[in-house]
Amino acid sequence: MKQLLIMRHGKSNANKPGQEDIKRTLSPKGHDVILGMANWMLSHSILPEIVLVSKAQRTIETWQLIKNVIGKEAIIHSQQALYLAGPGEILTQLSKINNNHRTVLIIGHNPGLNILAQSLTGCGSNITAVKNLQKGFPTAAMAIFQLKGNSWQNLASDDTELVTFISPSEL
Repeated sequence: MKQLLIMRHGKSNANKPGQEDIKRTLSPKGHDVILGMANWMLSHSILPEIVLVSKAQRTIETWQLIKNVIGKEAIIHSQQALYLAGPGEILTQLSKINNNHRTVLIIGHNPGLNILAQSLTGCGSNITAVKNLQKGFPTAAMAIFQLKGNSWQNLASDDTELVTFISPSEL
């Protein structure tokens, strides 16, 4: 069974005068929270094979911290197209994944991730996870979907079930 992991980057530092948003780094609190999430992933054997990461510094740092904790190498695709992407662009990038991959992690930004996660919540989804997702998608949160089919192409709510929504406040 395939798993889609949708994760928002960790909390970032505020923009410095003249600094581009894409260059914002993780804050110390964001760093610590991501380590907690990475340990949760490891303890639940959530180990992505392929990772789609926005080109933003904070998303790249988020993956590097996770990788260091889980100790698993994965195929990384750092893509400009995922920077502040809407749900349609995220699905376009996801549709390019080879169907041999079983677990895909997307690390990106709101509001695109939240809208995508809400739209993929299909019948059979965990009711508690759905209610938690509806409260918002905070930094470092992760939505975990199981795919009913065997394809990364043309995903829709009738292809996916939200099984877990975990936010750092629950750790």
